Amino acid sequence: MSNLLQTSLPKVGEPVVCLVTTQGDIRLRLFPQFAPKAVQNFLGLVKSGYYDNVIFHRVIANFMIQQAILRVLVWVARVFGVNRLLMSLIIA
Repeated sequence: MSNLLQTSLPKVGEPVVCLVTTQGDIRLRLFPQFAPKAVQNFLGLVKSGYYDNVIFHRVIANFMIQQAILRVLVWVARVFGVNRLLMSLIIA
């Protein structure tokens, strides 16, 4: 077993979030002992439904996924003058 916390199994009671996607589930292990406020804020947003139906606009296999809330992308488009066609390409 690895010494890296993120690669070892969580202990009973440790916070884990299941990200349900059309491509399969992703389980996120959280580390409140290192970032208590960030974990508390994230769990609060998860429980409130803030992340429900969020679209991942960037996926790099075996590396990372990235999402942006649509209202943030629209604000960026307005501020920087990006047209709607480009926005639809970014979101797709």
